[in-house]
Amino acid sequence: MIVPDRHDLRVCVNGKRVLGMVEVRASDRVEVALQEKAPVCECTLEVHDKPSHVRLRVRKHAGLRSRLRDTAPAVCLLLETEGEVIPPEPINAQRLQMLMEERGLRGVEMSEAVLDMLERADGEAEVILPLSSSMSPRRPPYQLLEHIYERDDVFRTVRLRYVTSGTAIAVCTPEFSSQLQNGGNNDGYRLGDGVQLVDRTIVATRHGRVTVHRSLLDVVPETIIQRDVDFHEHIELEGNVIIQGSVHEGAMVRATGAVRVYGNVIGGEIHSAGPIQVRGHISRAVIIAGEWHHAAAGPATLPESLSDIGEHVNRLLAEYRILLREALGRFDRSLVESRLGRLLLTQRHPELIAQLNALSEVIRQIPITAFQQLRVEIDRIWSLQALHPITESDIVRLYEKLRTCLDTLAGFTTTAGVRASSIGSSTVMAKGHVIVSGRGVMASSLESGGWITIRGAAKGGFLTARKAICVDELGSVYAVETSLRVLDEDGVIRIRIRHPNTLVDVGGWRDRNRRLERNVYIRGGERSHEHRLGG
Repeated sequence: MIVPDRHDLRVCVNGKRVLGMVEVRASDRVEVALQEKAPVCECTLEVHDKPSHVRLRVRKHAGLRSRLRDTAPAVCLLLETEGEVIPPEPINAQRLQMLMEERGLRGVEMSEAVLDMLERADGEAEVILPLSSSMSPRRPPYQLLEHIYERDDVFRTVRLRYVTSGTAIAVCTPEFSSQLQNGGNNDGYRLGDGVQLVDRTIVATRHGRVTVHRSLLDVVPETIIQRDVDFHEHIELEGNVIIQGSVHEGAMVRATGAVRVYGNVIGGEIHSAGPIQVRGHISRAVIIAGEWHHAAAGPATLPESLSDIGEHVNRLLAEYRILLREALGRFDRSLVESRLGRLLLTQRHPELIAQLNALSEVIRQIPITAFQQLRVEIDRIWSLQALHPITESDIVRLYEKLRTCLDTLAGFTTTAGVRASSIGSSTVMAKGHVIVSGRGVMASSLESGGWITIRGAAKGGFLTARKAICVDELGSVYAVETSLRVLDEDGVIRIRIRHPNTLVDVGGWRDRNRRLERNVYIRGGERSHEHRLGG
């Protein structure tokens, strides 16, 4: 046989690499290896020199999957390869919006011209985007160290590293350091329970994954399972969970952080308060991301309850300070000050005691340090049986613990999306975005609090999103009924190929087609911007 000199072809005969014309006998062991090039599509967002601008950089390269070309049998066989080009993931408004929201930018509209330019770009492209003053990014008061970043070759992303206790994570400014030491914060930036400030260095106080959610910097515990989750096995863990295998029929995984599955999810269930990423396929499974009543035995209204109680505690603090100022001139000031907080709570705010005790019972089953510290604080000072005098520092400490719990919830749920290669006969619910980057969705129910982006086809089932749905192919040539629904009145549905007998609903406006359509773009509230080309 003749072996050409190609970078994507490697032929070994009896363990030795060969090139050119080689004589092969029936007893020889021939090994042929073909090299694949994965597609690359990376987007980075940087703060521009001007405070009202950001720099968007995109790097795109198509992938290549090689295979041996079929040839007729011959005495002298020439090995030839042929390649299949794998296009990179499309650049769409949903993906860029997700990137901007991660940097604290909301409400940024991407023009069609910018999207078309980024979609057609090959190699690297750079765009400077202007922002209004209300959307200008704030520079965090700390700088993350370079060594805490790592590359995830499985998911082809760059993420924050798993660190051990005592590892330096970031260096903060002198102003932020002094404010934290005095019990304050800088523009809402906060440190979680997993980190601690030492001089001007932020150090991890436990083993886990470094996370930055909105303005909260923390280290979240992480558990790595180096096997498959077998049949009817139940796993409940605090923090992030990485499964270096698959989740099988009847298995269940519950986590209070993010979940990453390197294999497939076939017939199992995953409930997480954070995002869920599946490298392979989801089939006959239930996937729920961002729902606390599933992930941690708490009610779905837990954020609202924490916010309401926080406002109530703030009113109590204001009244306490007014009465304390009036008691400054009394001869028995020390006695009044020791009884003032308890009397004010029982006489004017008895409903707050009931709210706090009910909250203590709810968060008792949530295995997160911030919630357990709040529960201990409530049981020690704010319960009906507590005899401890309530001071101004107690009220302030309770308010800060409520805010910490709210930040923890917000950090999990805002990014609680689902990513997978394909989804079939499954139920997927996510507070964040749902992205399917492989073959598509088949006969499944998808619900998203943000966007749904499907690179392949959506055949059968119901897809519901809050803001937008982007699908390459909707339905099938056999007129399988498929439904899309966007809840916002100004939502968007974009479809490249729309087969007959598909139903779309944007903000209550419904449409069912009877013929093939291409390049469908429907925006709620603006019927004049609807474009369709018949097939």
